[in-house]
Amino acid sequence: MPNDVRFITSAGHLARAAGITGMRFSAFRHPAARGPRLLAALLLGATLAACGDDAVVQPDTLLIPARLVQDGLGGDTAVVVVPTTARVGVPLTVEVRSWGGGCTERDSTGVIVNGLTADVRPLVREPVPSRNRVCPAILKQFTHTAAITFARTGSALVRVHGQRDSDGQALTITRAVTVEP
Repeated sequence: MPNDVRFITSAGHLARAAGITGMRFSAFRHPAARGPRLLAALLLGATLAACGDDAVVQPDTLLIPARLVQDGLGGDTAVVVVPTTARVGVPLTVEVRSWGGGCTERDSTGVIVNGLTADVRPLVREPVPSRNRVCPAILKQFTHTAAITFARTGSALVRVHGQRDSDGQALTITRAVTVEP
């Protein structure tokens, strides 16, 4: 056997007693025993991973339109909550629910207001397709919120842009809002 093979054992002498020679043996030491710097690095890494900061760009993921309709649940599964009236200059809260699988995570929600038309784009993150990735077979639901402010009175439209679950085709759900002074 080559000399660069290492056994991690607290009883390396057992291997020597069994006739295995010419190898280096290392005793296992808990990471905390390697010094306070390593322990601090491990704790910091675990803390940052647990926080799940949405602002951190995750490698190997795709930012895609949220799935607004989930197949297989029966009926219309789209949930878009928009008040029917709003006031000029006062933010209006829009709530959109989307669907995803075990590896899907909610991301940002974009809003563009042009006159009396508001376009809302809820987004999610999904892993890049890979044969080596396994995601839990669960159904998750996400809530996206957006604040919309209209600058003038009239009949406004709120359009929520996403996609269908079954075929990934673009889907737009429209709601009417009356903007009052």
